[in-house]
Amino acid sequence: MATMSGIRDLYERAKTVTTYRNPDSRAPFWSPVDSALPEGFQISRSTFMVSVSPFSTLSFTSSGRHAKGTLQHTHEGSLATVETVMSAQLPDYDECDDHTPTVTPSDSKEARQVKVIVEARHNNNELLQLCKIGTVQKDLEGGLYIETPEESAKGRLVGAWISFHVTFELPVAVKALDTLRVSSNQFRIIFDPSLAKLAVANLELSTSDGPIHLDLVRVGRAKIVNLNRLDPRKSSLTNHSDLVSGRIIASDDLVLDCKNGPLSGSYTTTYPNAPLAIKTTNFNIRDVTVRSAGAIYVANTNASVTGNLLSKELLTIETQHGKVGDAKSTFRGERGVRITAQAARIMGRFEVAKELTIRSSSMPIDANVTILTRGAISAQASALASATVDRDRPGLVAANDAGRNPFEPPSFETAVRNGAGQSTSRGIEALAVTCGTKDSHIILDYANHPREIQLSSEVKTSGGGLVRVSHPKEFVGNFSVATGGALQQASLDVKPDADSDSEGATKKAVAYKVKKRAELVGTISYEDDSVKPRNSTKIITSGSAELVVG
Repeated sequence: MATMSGIRDLYERAKTVTTYRNPDSRAPFWSPVDSALPEGFQISRSTFMVSVSPFSTLSFTSSGRHAKGTLQHTHEGSLATVETVMSAQLPDYDECDDHTPTVTPSDSKEARQVKVIVEARHNNNELLQLCKIGTVQKDLEGGLYIETPEESAKGRLVGAWISFHVTFELPVAVKALDTLRVSSNQFRIIFDPSLAKLAVANLELSTSDGPIHLDLVRVGRAKIVNLNRLDPRKSSLTNHSDLVSGRIIASDDLVLDCKNGPLSGSYTTTYPNAPLAIKTTNFNIRDVTVRSAGAIYVANTNASVTGNLLSKELLTIETQHGKVGDAKSTFRGERGVRITAQAARIMGRFEVAKELTIRSSSMPIDANVTILTRGAISAQASALASATVDRDRPGLVAANDAGRNPFEPPSFETAVRNGAGQSTSRGIEALAVTCGTKDSHIILDYANHPREIQLSSEVKTSGGGLVRVSHPKEFVGNFSVATGGALQQASLDVKPDADSDSEGATKKAVAYKVKKRAELVGTISYEDDSVKPRNSTKIITSGSAELVVG
Protein backbone atom coordinates (compact mmCIF):
# COMPACT_ATOMS: atom_id res chain seq x y z
CA MET A 1 0.00 0.00 0.00
CA ALA A 2 1.32 3.42 -0.92
CA THR A 3 2.34 5.68 1.94
CA MET A 4 3.87 9.12 2.43
CA SER A 5 5.55 8.15 5.69
CA GLY A 6 8.74 7.26 3.88
CA ILE A 7 9.17 10.65 2.27
CA ARG A 8 8.25 12.43 5.50
CA ASP A 9 10.91 10.42 7.27
CA LEU A 10 13.45 11.37 4.64
CA TYR A 11 12.47 15.02 4.89
CA GLU A 12 12.54 15.16 8.69
CA ARG A 13 16.04 13.71 8.72
CA ALA A 14 17.29 16.18 6.12
CA LYS A 15 19.74 18.83 7.24
CA THR A 16 19.78 22.46 6.25
CA VAL A 17 20.41 22.72 2.54
CA THR A 18 22.43 25.27 0.61
CA THR A 19 22.06 26.17 -3.03
CA TYR A 20 23.60 23.72 -5.44
CA ARG A 21 26.80 25.24 -6.78
CA ASN A 22 28.90 22.83 -8.75
CA PRO A 23 27.12 21.08 -11.64
CA ASP A 24 30.10 18.82 -12.27
CA SER A 25 29.57 17.09 -8.91
CA ARG A 26 26.14 15.72 -9.78
CA ALA A 27 26.72 11.97 -9.80
CA PRO A 28 23.61 9.79 -10.20
CA PHE A 29 25.54 6.65 -9.17
CA TRP A 30 27.08 6.62 -5.71
CA SER A 31 27.51 4.27 -2.78
CA PRO A 32 26.45 4.72 0.86
CA VAL A 33 30.05 4.08 1.90
CA ASP A 34 31.09 7.34 0.24
CA SER A 35 32.12 9.65 3.05
CA ALA A 36 32.34 12.91 1.13
CA LEU A 37 29.22 14.69 -0.07
CA PRO A 38 29.27 17.26 -2.87
CA GLU A 39 29.09 20.82 -1.62
CA GLY A 40 25.55 21.86 -0.83
CA PHE A 41 24.23 18.31 -0.60
CA GLN A 42 22.76 16.33 2.25
CA ILE A 43 21.82 12.68 2.63
CA SER A 44 18.59 11.24 4.03
CA ARG A 45 17.70 7.67 4.85
CA SER A 46 14.57 5.61 5.47
CA THR A 47 13.71 1.91 5.79
CA PHE A 48 10.68 -0.04 4.54
CA MET A 49 9.54 -3.65 4.87
CA VAL A 50 7.74 -5.68 2.22
CA SER A 51 6.55 -9.27 2.34
CA VAL A 52 7.28 -11.88 -0.35
CA SER A 53 6.98 -15.63 -0.77
CA PRO A 54 8.29 -17.99 -3.48
CA PHE A 55 5.02 -17.32 -5.33
CA SER A 56 5.48 -13.54 -5.22
CA THR A 57 6.78 -10.77 -7.43
CA LEU A 58 9.47 -8.52 -5.98
CA SER A 59 9.22 -5.22 -7.83
CA PHE A 60 10.79 -1.80 -8.12
CA THR A 61 9.46 1.04 -10.26
CA SER A 62 10.61 4.61 -10.67
CA SER A 63 9.28 7.48 -12.74
CA GLY A 64 9.74 11.18 -13.29
CA ARG A 65 12.49 13.44 -14.50
CA HIS A 66 14.47 13.24 -11.26
CA ALA A 67 14.29 9.47 -10.72
CA LYS A 68 17.84 8.17 -10.92
CA GLY A 69 20.40 6.33 -8.84
CA THR A 70 21.38 2.79 -7.86
CA LEU A 71 19.27 -0.28 -7.16
CA GLN A 72 21.06 -3.10 -5.36
CA HIS A 73 19.76 -6.57 -4.49
CA THR A 74 21.63 -8.45 -1.80
CA HIS A 75 21.25 -10.97 0.97
CA GLU A 76 20.81 -9.67 4.48
CA GLY A 77 24.19 -9.48 6.19
CA SER A 78 26.27 -9.42 3.02
CA LEU A 79 29.40 -7.31 3.42
CA ALA A 80 29.82 -6.66 -0.30
CA THR A 81 29.70 -3.04 -1.42
CA VAL A 82 28.77 -1.62 -4.80
CA GLU A 83 32.44 -1.11 -5.57
CA THR A 84 33.44 -4.70 -4.74
CA VAL A 85 30.53 -6.13 -6.74
CA MET A 86 31.27 -4.05 -9.83
CA SER A 87 35.01 -4.72 -9.74
CA ALA A 88 35.05 -8.38 -8.65
CA GLN A 89 36.13 -11.06 -11.07
CA LEU A 90 33.41 -13.52 -11.97
CA PRO A 91 33.71 -17.11 -10.76
CA ASP A 92 34.90 -19.62 -13.29
CA TYR A 93 32.14 -20.08 -15.83
CA ASP A 94 31.67 -23.74 -15.02
CA GLU A 95 31.41 -23.17 -11.27
CA CYS A 96 27.75 -24.09 -10.94
CA ASP A 97 27.92 -26.30 -7.85
CA ASP A 98 25.02 -25.67 -5.56
CA HIS A 99 25.90 -25.01 -1.93
CA THR A 100 22.57 -23.34 -1.12
CA PRO A 101 20.15 -25.31 1.07
CA THR A 102 17.23 -26.71 -0.89
CA VAL A 103 13.68 -25.45 -0.43
CA THR A 104 11.68 -27.76 1.79
CA PRO A 105 7.89 -28.10 1.87
CA SER A 106 7.71 -26.32 5.23
CA ASP A 107 9.39 -23.11 4.15
CA SER A 108 8.67 -22.95 0.40
CA LYS A 109 5.29 -21.22 0.85
CA GLU A 110 6.04 -19.05 3.86
CA ALA A 111 6.15 -15.28 3.35
CA ARG A 112 9.28 -13.46 4.44
CA GLN A 113 10.03 -9.84 5.22
CA VAL A 114 12.41 -8.03 2.88
CA LYS A 115 14.10 -4.89 4.16
CA VAL A 116 14.27 -2.00 1.68
CA ILE A 117 16.69 0.81 2.51
CA VAL A 118 16.25 4.07 0.62
CA GLU A 119 18.96 6.71 0.79
CA ALA A 120 18.76 10.02 -1.04
CA ARG A 121 21.32 12.69 -1.84
CA HIS A 122 19.73 16.02 -2.64
CA ASN A 123 20.32 19.74 -2.57
CA ASN A 124 16.74 21.00 -2.42
CA ASN A 125 14.16 20.24 0.27
CA GLU A 126 11.28 21.26 -1.98
CA LEU A 127 12.28 18.64 -4.52
CA LEU A 128 12.51 16.03 -1.78
CA GLN A 129 8.99 16.91 -0.59
CA LEU A 130 7.62 16.56 -4.11
CA CYS A 131 8.96 13.02 -4.44
CA LYS A 132 6.67 10.13 -3.53
CA ILE A 133 8.18 6.98 -2.08
CA GLY A 134 6.08 4.06 -0.94
CA THR A 135 5.67 0.33 -0.80
CA VAL A 136 3.59 -1.98 -2.94
CA GLN A 137 2.03 -4.81 -0.98
CA LYS A 138 -0.43 -7.13 -2.68
CA ASP A 139 -1.29 -10.80 -2.29
CA LEU A 140 1.41 -11.87 -4.74
CA GLU A 141 3.57 -8.77 -4.98
CA GLY A 142 5.81 -6.78 -2.71
CA GLY A 143 7.96 -3.88 -3.77
CA LEU A 144 8.84 -0.21 -3.77
CA TYR A 145 8.05 2.72 -6.01
CA ILE A 146 9.63 6.15 -6.41
CA GLU A 147 7.79 8.96 -8.19
CA THR A 148 9.55 12.26 -8.87
CA PRO A 149 8.28 15.49 -10.47
CA GLU A 150 8.20 15.85 -14.23
CA GLU A 151 8.86 19.58 -14.06
CA SER A 152 11.53 20.79 -16.46
CA ALA A 153 14.75 22.52 -15.48
CA LYS A 154 13.21 25.86 -16.48
CA GLY A 155 10.70 25.70 -13.62
CA ARG A 156 11.07 26.52 -9.96
CA LEU A 157 13.28 23.47 -9.44
CA VAL A 158 16.06 24.82 -11.61
CA GLY A 159 19.38 23.57 -10.22
CA ALA A 160 17.66 21.09 -7.90
CA TRP A 161 19.17 17.62 -7.81
CA ILE A 162 18.35 14.32 -6.17
CA SER A 163 19.57 10.77 -6.61
CA PHE A 164 18.74 7.57 -4.76
CA HIS A 165 20.45 4.44 -3.53
CA VAL A 166 17.91 1.66 -2.95
CA THR A 167 18.92 -1.65 -1.36
CA PHE A 168 16.69 -4.72 -1.20
CA GLU A 169 18.03 -6.95 1.59
CA LEU A 170 16.54 -10.42 1.20
CA PRO A 171 16.73 -12.74 4.21
CA VAL A 172 18.64 -15.95 3.66
CA ALA A 173 15.36 -17.85 4.01
CA VAL A 174 14.15 -16.35 0.72
CA LYS A 175 15.44 -18.86 -1.79
CA ALA A 176 12.99 -18.39 -4.64
CA LEU A 177 10.76 -15.81 -6.32
CA ASP A 178 8.20 -16.13 -9.05
CA THR A 179 9.16 -12.79 -10.62
CA LEU A 180 11.79 -10.16 -10.02
CA ARG A 181 10.79 -7.01 -11.90
CA VAL A 182 12.50 -3.63 -12.30
CA SER A 183 11.04 -0.82 -14.40
CA SER A 184 13.11 2.34 -14.20
CA ASN A 185 15.09 5.01 -15.99
CA GLN A 186 18.57 6.25 -15.09
CA PHE A 187 19.03 3.54 -12.45
CA ARG A 188 21.95 1.17 -12.41
CA ILE A 189 20.93 -2.31 -11.29
CA ILE A 190 23.31 -4.49 -9.29
CA PHE A 191 22.98 -8.05 -8.00
CA ASP A 192 25.24 -9.05 -5.14
CA PRO A 193 27.03 -12.43 -5.56
CA SER A 194 25.31 -13.55 -2.35
CA LEU A 195 22.12 -13.87 -4.44
CA ALA A 196 23.71 -15.93 -7.19
CA LYS A 197 21.74 -19.06 -6.25
CA LEU A 198 18.39 -17.30 -5.78
CA ALA A 199 15.85 -19.12 -7.97
CA VAL A 200 13.86 -16.65 -10.09
CA ALA A 201 11.22 -17.97 -12.47
CA ASN A 202 10.87 -14.69 -14.40
CA LEU A 203 13.47 -11.94 -14.49
CA GLU A 204 12.29 -8.65 -16.03
CA LEU A 205 14.74 -5.75 -15.91
CA SER A 206 14.32 -2.44 -17.72
CA THR A 207 16.39 0.72 -17.29
CA SER A 208 18.25 3.37 -19.25
CA ASP A 209 21.50 5.28 -18.89
CA GLY A 210 22.78 3.00 -16.16
CA PRO A 211 24.67 -0.31 -16.13
CA ILE A 212 23.17 -3.65 -15.15
CA HIS A 213 25.50 -6.07 -13.35
CA LEU A 214 24.17 -9.62 -13.02
CA ASP A 215 25.17 -12.61 -10.95
CA LEU A 216 22.25 -15.04 -11.14
CA VAL A 217 22.57 -18.71 -12.05
CA ARG A 218 19.00 -19.97 -11.45
CA VAL A 219 16.65 -18.09 -13.70
CA GLY A 220 13.72 -19.36 -15.73
CA ARG A 221 12.92 -16.73 -18.36
CA ALA A 222 14.82 -13.45 -18.53
CA LYS A 223 14.32 -10.25 -20.50
CA ILE A 224 16.76 -7.41 -19.93
CA VAL A 225 16.28 -4.02 -21.59
CA ASN A 226 18.79 -1.18 -21.27
CA LEU A 227 18.54 1.85 -23.54
CA ASN A 228 21.41 4.30 -23.29
CA ARG A 229 20.32 7.65 -24.63
CA LEU A 230 22.35 10.23 -26.48
CA ASP A 231 22.67 13.65 -24.86
CA PRO A 232 21.50 16.11 -27.54
CA ARG A 233 23.43 18.93 -25.89
CA LYS A 234 26.74 17.12 -25.89
CA SER A 235 26.20 14.64 -28.74
CA SER A 236 27.58 11.95 -26.46
CA LEU A 237 26.35 9.07 -24.36
CA THR A 238 25.02 9.74 -20.90
CA ASN A 239 26.53 6.53 -19.50
CA HIS A 240 29.87 5.04 -20.49
CA SER A 241 29.79 1.77 -18.54
CA ASP A 242 28.87 -1.64 -19.92
CA LEU A 243 25.11 -1.66 -20.24
CA VAL A 244 25.02 -5.31 -19.17
CA SER A 245 27.80 -7.33 -17.56
CA GLY A 246 28.23 -10.26 -15.18
CA ARG A 247 26.69 -13.69 -15.62
CA ILE A 248 23.26 -15.24 -15.89
CA ILE A 249 22.14 -18.84 -16.41
CA ALA A 250 18.54 -19.27 -17.53
CA SER A 251 16.61 -22.42 -18.30
CA ASP A 252 14.29 -20.85 -20.85
CA ASP A 253 14.38 -17.73 -23.03
CA LEU A 254 17.07 -15.12 -22.41
CA VAL A 255 16.87 -11.75 -24.19
CA LEU A 256 19.29 -8.82 -23.87
CA ASP A 257 17.93 -5.80 -25.75
CA CYS A 258 20.21 -2.77 -25.51
CA LYS A 259 21.09 0.42 -27.36
CA ASN A 260 24.14 2.67 -27.41
CA GLY A 261 26.35 0.78 -25.02
CA PRO A 262 28.79 -2.14 -24.74
CA LEU A 263 27.96 -5.61 -23.44
CA SER A 264 30.19 -8.14 -21.71
CA GLY A 265 29.79 -11.14 -19.44
CA SER A 266 28.62 -14.77 -19.52
CA TYR A 267 25.15 -15.86 -20.61
CA THR A 268 23.65 -19.35 -20.80
CA THR A 269 20.33 -21.03 -21.57
CA THR A 270 20.11 -24.68 -20.63
CA TYR A 271 16.95 -26.24 -22.09
CA PRO A 272 16.81 -27.46 -25.70
CA ASN A 273 15.00 -25.03 -27.99
CA ALA A 274 15.39 -22.21 -25.46
CA PRO A 275 16.60 -19.25 -27.53
CA LEU A 276 19.17 -16.72 -26.46
CA ALA A 277 19.19 -13.28 -28.13
CA ILE A 278 21.65 -10.40 -27.64
CA LYS A 279 21.37 -7.02 -29.32
CA THR A 280 22.97 -3.60 -29.00
CA THR A 281 24.05 -0.67 -31.18
CA ASN A 282 27.12 1.54 -31.62
CA PHE A 283 29.23 -0.24 -28.99
CA ASN A 284 30.99 -3.59 -28.85
CA ILE A 285 29.66 -6.92 -27.69
CA ARG A 286 33.08 -7.79 -26.36
CA ASP A 287 34.65 -11.00 -25.17
CA VAL A 288 31.33 -12.54 -24.17
CA THR A 289 30.85 -16.18 -23.27
CA VAL A 290 27.50 -17.32 -24.63
CA ARG A 291 26.26 -20.92 -24.47
CA SER A 292 22.81 -22.21 -25.33
CA ALA A 293 21.16 -25.60 -25.60
CA GLY A 294 18.92 -23.85 -28.14
CA ALA A 295 19.58 -21.25 -30.80
CA ILE A 296 21.65 -18.08 -30.40
CA TYR A 297 20.98 -14.81 -32.20
CA VAL A 298 23.36 -11.84 -31.88
CA ALA A 299 23.03 -8.46 -33.62
CA ASN A 300 25.03 -5.24 -33.51
CA THR A 301 25.31 -2.02 -35.50
CA ASN A 302 28.46 0.06 -35.93
CA ALA A 303 30.46 -2.08 -33.51
CA SER A 304 32.01 -5.53 -33.19
CA VAL A 305 31.06 -8.92 -31.76
CA THR A 306 33.83 -10.97 -30.13
CA GLY A 307 34.00 -13.85 -27.69
CA ASN A 308 33.12 -17.53 -27.45
CA LEU A 309 29.62 -18.46 -28.59
CA LEU A 310 28.40 -22.07 -28.48
CA SER A 311 24.97 -23.24 -29.62
CA LYS A 312 23.53 -26.75 -29.65
CA GLU A 313 21.30 -25.57 -32.48
CA LEU A 314 21.81 -22.61 -34.88
CA LEU A 315 24.15 -19.70 -34.18
CA THR A 316 23.31 -16.51 -36.10
CA ILE A 317 25.30 -13.27 -35.95
CA GLU A 318 24.41 -10.14 -37.91
CA THR A 319 26.29 -6.84 -37.88
CA GLN A 320 26.29 -3.63 -39.85
CA HIS A 321 29.62 -1.81 -39.98
CA GLY A 322 30.90 -3.95 -37.14
CA LYS A 323 33.48 -6.72 -37.36
CA VAL A 324 32.72 -10.24 -36.20
CA GLY A 325 35.36 -12.12 -34.24
CA ASP A 326 39.07 -11.81 -33.67
CA ALA A 327 42.03 -14.15 -33.28
CA LYS A 328 40.66 -15.47 -29.97
CA SER A 329 36.97 -15.81 -30.88
CA THR A 330 35.20 -19.15 -31.35
CA PHE A 331 31.80 -19.62 -32.96
CA ARG A 332 30.18 -23.03 -32.63
CA GLY A 333 26.79 -24.12 -33.92
CA GLU A 334 26.09 -27.83 -34.04
CA ARG A 335 23.20 -27.34 -36.46
CA GLY A 336 24.80 -24.41 -38.22
CA VAL A 337 26.61 -21.08 -38.04
CA ARG A 338 25.45 -18.10 -40.09
CA ILE A 339 27.51 -14.90 -40.02
CA THR A 340 26.52 -11.80 -41.99
CA ALA A 341 28.44 -8.52 -41.80
CA GLN A 342 27.85 -5.37 -43.79
CA ALA A 343 31.13 -3.61 -44.61
CA ALA A 344 32.99 -5.42 -41.83
CA ARG A 345 35.64 -8.10 -41.41
CA ILE A 346 34.85 -11.62 -40.24
CA MET A 347 37.44 -13.83 -38.57
CA GLY A 348 37.79 -16.51 -35.94
CA ARG A 349 37.49 -20.22 -35.30
CA PHE A 350 34.28 -21.87 -36.50
CA GLU A 351 33.14 -25.27 -35.20
CA VAL A 352 30.33 -26.68 -37.33
CA ALA A 353 28.57 -29.94 -38.14
CA LYS A 354 25.92 -29.18 -40.74
CA GLU A 355 26.15 -25.67 -42.18
CA LEU A 356 28.52 -22.72 -42.23
CA THR A 357 27.59 -19.52 -44.04
CA ILE A 358 29.90 -16.50 -43.85
CA ARG A 359 29.09 -13.38 -45.84
CA SER A 360 30.64 -9.92 -45.78
CA SER A 361 29.60 -7.18 -48.16
CA SER A 362 33.09 -5.80 -48.81
CA MET A 363 35.68 -6.83 -46.22
CA PRO A 364 38.08 -9.77 -45.66
CA ILE A 365 37.12 -13.17 -44.27
CA ASP A 366 39.63 -15.23 -42.28
CA ALA A 367 38.12 -18.48 -41.04
CA ASN A 368 39.59 -21.55 -39.37
CA VAL A 369 37.03 -24.36 -39.56
CA THR A 370 36.79 -27.40 -37.31
CA ILE A 371 34.34 -30.04 -38.53
CA LEU A 372 32.26 -31.75 -35.85
CA THR A 373 31.05 -35.33 -36.17
CA ARG A 374 28.02 -36.95 -34.59
CA GLY A 375 30.27 -39.26 -32.60
CA ALA A 376 32.40 -36.39 -31.34
CA ILE A 377 29.35 -34.40 -30.26
CA SER A 378 27.80 -37.38 -28.45
CA ALA A 379 31.08 -38.26 -26.75
CA GLN A 380 31.58 -34.69 -25.61
CA ALA A 381 28.02 -34.49 -24.33
CA SER A 382 28.46 -37.67 -22.30
CA ALA A 383 31.74 -36.45 -20.89
CA LEU A 384 30.30 -33.08 -19.92
CA ALA A 385 27.15 -34.46 -18.33
CA SER A 386 27.40 -34.83 -14.58
CA ALA A 387 23.89 -35.81 -13.52
CA THR A 388 20.52 -36.86 -14.85
CA VAL A 389 17.76 -34.28 -14.54
CA ASP A 390 14.07 -34.29 -15.31
CA ARG A 391 13.54 -33.04 -18.84
CA ASP A 392 10.33 -31.36 -17.67
CA ARG A 393 10.80 -27.78 -16.55
CA PRO A 394 10.73 -27.52 -12.77
CA GLY A 395 8.00 -25.52 -11.08
CA LEU A 396 7.12 -24.32 -7.63
CA VAL A 397 4.41 -26.92 -7.06
CA ALA A 398 6.77 -29.72 -8.02
CA ALA A 399 9.35 -28.30 -5.65
CA ASN A 400 7.05 -28.79 -2.69
CA ASP A 401 7.17 -32.57 -2.87
CA ALA A 402 10.50 -32.98 -4.61
CA GLY A 403 12.49 -31.09 -2.00
CA ARG A 404 14.51 -29.27 -4.63
CA ASN A 405 15.08 -25.63 -5.38
CA PRO A 406 12.24 -24.37 -7.61
CA PHE A 407 12.99 -23.19 -11.13
CA GLU A 408 16.48 -24.60 -10.89
CA PRO A 409 17.78 -25.25 -14.40
CA PRO A 410 20.12 -28.15 -15.03
CA SER A 411 23.76 -27.46 -15.51
CA PHE A 412 24.77 -26.68 -19.06
CA GLU A 413 26.67 -29.96 -19.20
CA THR A 414 23.55 -31.92 -18.23
CA ALA A 415 21.44 -30.06 -20.77
CA VAL A 416 24.03 -30.79 -23.42
CA ARG A 417 23.76 -34.51 -22.75
CA ASN A 418 19.97 -34.53 -22.56
CA GLY A 419 19.70 -32.55 -25.78
CA ALA A 420 22.47 -34.34 -27.64
CA GLY A 421 20.25 -36.99 -29.19
CA GLN A 422 17.73 -34.41 -30.33
CA SER A 423 20.35 -32.13 -31.82
CA THR A 424 22.34 -34.80 -33.63
CA SER A 425 19.75 -37.36 -34.66
CA ARG A 426 18.85 -35.34 -37.74
CA GLY A 427 22.13 -36.39 -39.30
CA ILE A 428 25.35 -34.44 -39.71
CA GLU A 429 27.03 -36.53 -42.40
CA ALA A 430 26.75 -33.68 -44.91
CA LEU A 431 28.34 -30.27 -44.29
CA ALA A 432 27.79 -27.26 -46.57
CA VAL A 433 30.20 -24.31 -46.29
CA THR A 434 29.64 -21.05 -48.14
CA CYS A 435 31.83 -17.93 -47.93
CA GLY A 436 31.38 -14.75 -49.92
CA THR A 437 32.62 -11.15 -50.02
CA LYS A 438 33.58 -8.37 -52.44
CA ASP A 439 36.79 -6.44 -53.06
CA SER A 440 38.65 -8.39 -50.37
CA HIS A 441 40.40 -11.66 -49.69
CA ILE A 442 39.05 -14.89 -48.24
CA ILE A 443 41.24 -17.29 -46.28
CA LEU A 444 39.46 -20.55 -45.43
CA ASP A 445 41.47 -23.12 -43.51
CA TYR A 446 39.99 -26.50 -42.58
CA ALA A 447 41.65 -27.84 -39.44
CA ASN A 448 40.29 -31.39 -39.93
CA HIS A 449 38.12 -33.49 -42.22
CA PRO A 450 36.60 -36.64 -40.75
CA ARG A 451 36.12 -39.18 -43.51
CA GLU A 452 32.49 -39.80 -42.58
CA ILE A 453 31.65 -36.20 -43.45
CA GLN A 454 30.66 -35.23 -46.97
CA LEU A 455 31.88 -31.67 -47.46
CA SER A 456 30.57 -29.21 -50.01
CA SER A 457 32.59 -25.97 -49.94
CA GLU A 458 32.04 -22.87 -52.07
CA VAL A 459 34.06 -19.66 -51.78
CA LYS A 460 33.31 -16.63 -53.90
CA THR A 461 34.64 -13.08 -54.10
CA SER A 462 34.44 -10.37 -56.73
CA GLY A 463 36.31 -7.17 -57.35
CA GLY A 464 39.72 -8.71 -56.73
CA GLY A 465 41.30 -10.23 -53.68
CA LEU A 466 43.12 -13.49 -53.10
CA VAL A 467 41.18 -16.62 -52.22
CA ARG A 468 43.04 -19.41 -50.43
CA VAL A 469 41.33 -22.60 -49.35
CA SER A 470 43.31 -25.21 -47.39
CA HIS A 471 42.05 -28.76 -46.84
CA PRO A 472 43.72 -31.46 -44.72
CA LYS A 473 45.10 -34.57 -46.38
CA GLU A 474 41.81 -36.46 -45.88
CA PHE A 475 40.10 -34.41 -48.58
CA VAL A 476 39.26 -36.40 -51.70
CA GLY A 477 36.74 -35.23 -54.25
CA ASN A 478 36.08 -32.75 -57.00
CA PHE A 479 37.49 -29.25 -57.19
CA SER A 480 36.93 -26.19 -59.35
CA VAL A 481 39.00 -23.00 -59.33
CA ALA A 482 37.83 -20.10 -61.50
CA THR A 483 39.90 -16.88 -61.57
CA GLY A 484 39.45 -13.46 -63.08
CA GLY A 485 41.17 -14.25 -66.37
CA ALA A 486 44.52 -14.93 -67.98
CA LEU A 487 46.28 -12.32 -65.87
CA GLN A 488 45.27 -14.01 -62.61
CA GLN A 489 46.91 -17.12 -61.18
CA ALA A 490 45.23 -20.34 -60.10
CA SER A 491 47.44 -22.51 -57.89
CA LEU A 492 46.83 -26.16 -56.97
CA ASP A 493 49.04 -27.73 -54.30
CA VAL A 494 48.26 -31.34 -53.37
CA LYS A 495 50.75 -32.65 -50.84
CA PRO A 496 51.39 -36.41 -50.61
CA ASP A 497 50.31 -38.26 -47.50
CA ALA A 498 53.06 -38.54 -44.94
CA ASP A 499 53.12 -42.35 -45.28
CA SER A 500 52.66 -42.49 -49.05
CA ASP A 501 56.20 -43.88 -49.60
CA SER A 502 55.81 -46.73 -47.13
CA GLU A 503 55.12 -50.25 -48.27
CA GLY A 504 51.48 -50.92 -49.01
CA ALA A 505 50.50 -47.25 -48.83
CA THR A 506 47.93 -45.94 -51.26
CA LYS A 507 48.94 -42.87 -53.25
CA LYS A 508 46.73 -40.02 -54.25
CA ALA A 509 45.88 -39.39 -57.88
CA VAL A 510 45.19 -35.90 -59.19
CA ALA A 511 43.44 -35.37 -62.49
CA TYR A 512 42.56 -31.92 -63.79
CA LYS A 513 42.07 -29.84 -66.90
CA VAL A 514 41.93 -26.17 -67.79
CA LYS A 515 38.67 -24.76 -69.08
CA LYS A 516 38.32 -21.38 -70.80
CA ARG A 517 41.92 -20.47 -69.77
CA ALA A 518 40.58 -19.23 -66.43
CA GLU A 519 39.09 -22.28 -64.74
CA LEU A 520 40.82 -25.32 -63.32
CA VAL A 521 38.64 -28.38 -62.69
CA GLY A 522 39.57 -31.85 -61.56
CA THR A 523 39.43 -34.65 -59.03
CA ILE A 524 41.60 -35.78 -56.14
CA SER A 525 41.28 -39.49 -55.36
CA TYR A 526 43.23 -42.54 -54.21
CA GLU A 527 44.74 -44.82 -56.81
CA ASP A 528 43.02 -47.90 -55.43
CA ASP A 529 39.71 -46.06 -55.03
CA SER A 530 39.70 -47.02 -51.34
CA VAL A 531 37.99 -43.74 -50.43
CA LYS A 532 35.15 -42.47 -52.56
CA PRO A 533 35.76 -38.89 -53.80
CA ARG A 534 32.44 -37.57 -52.56
CA ASN A 535 33.59 -34.12 -51.39
CA SER A 536 33.69 -30.96 -53.45
CA THR A 537 35.36 -27.56 -53.18
CA LYS A 538 34.70 -24.62 -55.46
CA ILE A 539 36.48 -21.27 -55.76
CA ILE A 540 35.19 -18.34 -57.81
CA THR A 541 37.16 -15.09 -57.79
CA SER A 542 38.10 -12.20 -60.03
CA GLY A 543 41.56 -12.28 -58.45
CA SER A 544 44.06 -15.06 -57.82
CA ALA A 545 43.25 -18.35 -56.11
CA GLU A 546 45.12 -21.04 -54.18
CA LEU A 547 43.82 -24.50 -53.36
CA VAL A 548 45.96 -26.49 -50.93
CA VAL A 549 45.33 -30.11 -49.91
CA GLY A 550 47.48 -31.79 -47.29
